[in-house]
Amino acid sequence: MDGLTNLRALLDDAQYQLEQVVSGMTESQLDHRLVSTAMTPRETLVHVTECYVAGCASAEGREHEWGSYQAASSDLPSLLEAYRTERAKAVEELVVADEGRIRVANWLIGHDYYHVGQLAATRLATDPEWDTFSIYRG
Repeated sequence: MDGLTNLRALLDDAQYQLEQVVSGMTESQLDHRLVSTAMTPRETLVHVTECYVAGCASAEGREHEWGSYQAASSDLPSLLEAYRTERAKAVEELVVADEGRIRVANWLIGHDYYHVGQLAATRLATDPEWDTFSIYRG
């Protein structure tokens, strides 16, 4: 497997885990704040989507104005659709043989996994019976 194929596989895996952890979350769970300084899962989905928008801006040599991204709708299917759309654009812009773009893609991978952990902790706090292994491809 070459480096770009591996990079794409890691991006895909991070997406899979993020989507699995929020799959089936109730409205109450989506708005649960684990601690006062944490984002809710709903806020996290908007945030990670904005990070992919920012990744595209970076790839194009533009500065992204943080906080400028606004979700069109706040229901889970719409949030996931926006995430998938913006993520797909960023993957196409970033998974190329360019060191700067690869660096941004690597940051996005780590960032997504970081939020998967936060989302999993929130999911467990609101649903102790949730299968933590469900985020992994089997």
